[in-house]
Amino acid sequence: MNLKEGEGFALSQRAQMRADTCLEKFCMQYLPEEPASFRKMVKSYLARFLLHRFMFMTMVEAKVKCQENTAKDIRHVLYVQRHPLNSVIFLFDEKKDFDVKECGVMETAGFFTKPALCFLAILAARFIPAKARGNIDRPRPAVWVEYANVGMVDFLFWRGHVKAEAFDVVYYLDRNDDGLRLKFAEMAGKRGCKWIDLHFFPMISLSGIRLSELNRLFPRRRRFTKKSPRWLRLFYFDYELYLLLYEKIFRRFQVKVLIQHQEAFWRQEVQAKAVEAAGGIMLGYNWSNYYFLSLPTHIFPHHVYFTWGEEIREYMEKIGNAPRNILPSGLWMMRPEGGLDPKPAFSDGLDFVIAIFDNSAGYNIQYSTATLARFYLEILGLIEDNPRWGAIVKSKNSDRARLRSLPEGEKIVSRMDALAKEKRFVMLDRQNNPLAASGQADLSVCFGLNSAGIISAVHGCRAIHWDCGGIRHRTFQTDAGQKIVYLSLDDLKAAIVKAAGGDRTIGDFTEWRQKFNYFDDLLAPERIGGFIQTFMCELARTNDAKHSLDISVKKYREENGLAESKKEVSYAHRSL
Repeated sequence: MNLKEGEGFALSQRAQMRADTCLEKFCMQYLPEEPASFRKMVKSYLARFLLHRFMFMTMVEAKVKCQENTAKDIRHVLYVQRHPLNSVIFLFDEKKDFDVKECGVMETAGFFTKPALCFLAILAARFIPAKARGNIDRPRPAVWVEYANVGMVDFLFWRGHVKAEAFDVVYYLDRNDDGLRLKFAEMAGKRGCKWIDLHFFPMISLSGIRLSELNRLFPRRRRFTKKSPRWLRLFYFDYELYLLLYEKIFRRFQVKVLIQHQEAFWRQEVQAKAVEAAGGIMLGYNWSNYYFLSLPTHIFPHHVYFTWGEEIREYMEKIGNAPRNILPSGLWMMRPEGGLDPKPAFSDGLDFVIAIFDNSAGYNIQYSTATLARFYLEILGLIEDNPRWGAIVKSKNSDRARLRSLPEGEKIVSRMDALAKEKRFVMLDRQNNPLAASGQADLSVCFGLNSAGIISAVHGCRAIHWDCGGIRHRTFQTDAGQKIVYLSLDDLKAAIVKAAGGDRTIGDFTEWRQKFNYFDDLLAPERIGGFIQTFMCELARTNDAKHSLDISVKKYREENGLAESKKEVSYAHRSL
């Protein structure tokens, strides 16, 4: 999938657009009377299952076109894993050069049995009540933050700027990758917050659903036609079930602000509607750059969303999924206190240190493992050829077994080990803050257009990127004089040599820094914390979420010198 279109854009972009077009056709045919927000939610739900299939089809289609000797009368057949949602592809994707067929056993064996399992779980919870896992002793107005164990990203960065005497700050766990760790309660306590388990079965127990409420789980007849696919009825069941669960839980625990981070998650829309029904709002903030101009998985249903700066705001408006209130906060990723701990034991003779940031790689994304291996081998070669150079690697693949799995991975690891013996190489754990690496280096070198490099550049570190994936959507890439993004590895290497020779213009982000850090300072935690404090205090006084949101947005704009929004926004959630 690491191919590019004629203009140098990632082939992945075409796959995203292809998926978006196909899913929009489905929604317009089967959901024409539903609000646009609901259709976007359905597209996100479908994309969660089908996007890899669109990637596969686009990849094979491009490969076939590259084979000049392929006979024109050959009709290719692509086989995809059997799944009920494949019907969307069969009906609405414009396949030209191949046929798509299913094979294998059903990928989701329990797809059609979920309603029965849910009813059994609800009945069990009624007759065998389970104790809630968490430490909320008595509910009171609260800010709930989704817990995500992602190391360098602290989603409670604003915690020190709220005085939560009258409300709780609560971590809720609902991700498949978090688990319930034995020491989680202790960790939450150190952060000055409480915690609660919000995985599916604990949710059923917490909600206290009454049997008389189960009629809400059956969708209205008008939503269906005789030709509606069977799985669509199951989606409505899922939607109604989670809406009921979230609404009852948010009311019971008085959730007034919900902060959620799973951006490619269809149930964001359900959560936003439920928290609004409970008298609160959904708040969000970006924690990375977005690559593509068409993302059917991303829906942004927040009542207020804080962005690093204008670059992210403009991007969100381009994809047509902009939240109702977008406010700039500036970059909120801070330098780690004390830098590297312990500091790298480099040789005393080094005079140029590179921070190396890699990226995820695979056959079905824009960054391939072969390209990543080439990047490492070439950069390591530069360091080997220059005895006074060193490197700090902050890798998404920092596990040595993962690096060894790359093409020529054994060679990469052995060369890293050899440089480490010379005290010219350090590898950080993947959970480290990227600024721990770039803050100790003279130049950051990034594989792909990399968020870690942009974050480092905002903090005043010089950083350059090899756009091997064909992203090419950022404003600074259109400037002919920029020395940040390079389209070839040879040009990237030449830039590194120039930087080592004293060229301070290489990786200089000064001209674009404010586009990614609106106020050009490091006060984002204080701003967002202040907004939360204002909203919670105003809500306690009036018990009117619409009024409190309007007052909080107005006060934020006034305090930060922002003009009134030109776009009309409404608190009332889009009716479903």
